[in-house]
Amino acid sequence: MSTHHFRFLFVVLLLPIAMLSQNPPTADDPATTIPPGNGATRCIAHGAPEPVWRSNVDDALNVDASVDIKAVNKYECGIASLLNHEEFDLLDEIASQARSGKSRFSGGTWKLSAFYESLEHPPGADPEWPHHIQKLEDWKTHKPESVTARIALAVAYTAYGWDARGGGTADKVTEGGWRLFAERTAVAARILKEASVLKDKCPHWYVAMLDVALDEGMDPADEESLFQQAIAFEPLYDPYYRARAWFLLPMWNGEEGEVEEFADKTATKIGGQEGNILYFEIAAQLACPCNGFDVKRLSWKRIQAGQAAQQEKYGVSLVKVNWLAKLAKSFSDPAVGEMANAQIGENWDEDTWKSRKLFDNFRSWVANYTGGQKMLRDFNKLAKANLETAEGKEYHAAVASEVPQKLAWFVEQCSSAADDERGSFDLLMSVQGDGVVLMAYVEPYNTKVGNCVQSQMARETITRNSPLYLSPPPKPNYWVKVRMQVKP
Repeated sequence: MSTHHFRFLFVVLLLPIAMLSQNPPTADDPATTIPPGNGATRCIAHGAPEPVWRSNVDDALNVDASVDIKAVNKYECGIASLLNHEEFDLLDEIASQARSGKSRFSGGTWKLSAFYESLEHPPGADPEWPHHIQKLEDWKTHKPESVTARIALAVAYTAYGWDARGGGTADKVTEGGWRLFAERTAVAARILKEASVLKDKCPHWYVAMLDVALDEGMDPADEESLFQQAIAFEPLYDPYYRARAWFLLPMWNGEEGEVEEFADKTATKIGGQEGNILYFEIAAQLACPCNGFDVKRLSWKRIQAGQAAQQEKYGVSLVKVNWLAKLAKSFSDPAVGEMANAQIGENWDEDTWKSRKLFDNFRSWVANYTGGQKMLRDFNKLAKANLETAEGKEYHAAVASEVPQKLAWFVEQCSSAADDERGSFDLLMSVQGDGVVLMAYVEPYNTKVGNCVQSQMARETITRNSPLYLSPPPKPNYWVKVRMQVKP
């Protein structure tokens, strides 16, 4: 009998499934982190009549993040509008209530964090930094004992420094950019020092100081001491952990493996749902091609547990479902991507994906998986129907003994390559009338040893002595499923 050129046929037939295990970078992947905000929207017009803008602000401060993808952004625009209209007393009242009540949006985002982020930059597409800084200075003058006003001003000065520096690498920053960056960061540090002696305290003071610590190149030991003070003040304020994780990246001040260790120790120390939630928040912060960190070095299982815990405890956030979807793509887990995609619907988050094209790429990836799963369900039905016949039971018994023996070398080699992974997987196979394996699928698809065995099978050229030459089935193109055990 002639030799079968199995490799080409196998790969073509498995292309929809094989694609699921790959996550090639795209040319337009953004070099930015996943931010805690949720998509740009036009802020309330400054010149609107008072009843109009005040009504709009009231609406913006009470938007539901479980149904509105731009809820946090609308809240931030509402806060920015209050500053623009010099509603300083009301701003202090809102911040005070957010602090004392530890208020969160649906999905767990702290309203206090969103409050300060809304004042970090001038609103609108064309930044007017001097005007924005002056508004915050006026607030501080009007309310000299307001810790909120000083933190907001310091946060803005830090961002103002980055506006001068630019977001490029150090070698691309001009001398003038460095000078203004240092001057404005120093102003932020001074303002925060002044705020530290005020009667009222605010957890976001530490976030602002951690940002200054990064920008001024604080000694790592001193930064860690500052972080420990922060979490002693408010253990569950997630911006602390995101700032610390960023500081520990090798591109800044950390060593290889340090940020992963930090995320794991944080989740373990906090424990339970809140520990896993913080792990998810850290992962979302780090899921960025801009920082040189491979997010797959984190635990995908724990990330999923954190997002599930967050939904259970704090409700749904459409933005954070988008985060999960993007992380699922990074971890090549289309099953989770499919579930996230169903929740997202048309509520894609611009800050997460950066472009509709990237989101559509994700959806195509999910659709490919969905189609593959339907095909596998159909093939499984055929295998099950075959097993219900007398001849099918007899053939299954034969190949259930034959296949593990013939593929033993593949399994042994693949087990070693997969760090001695243990367990089992199924091989769903279509066998030609002469006994040649025409197609083979691994279930579950994400089994390391199973995927390796599948790849080895795809490389095999079939002869009479090939392990892919089985006993002839009762009829051609016969579907059968065999359990493969990975033994110690």
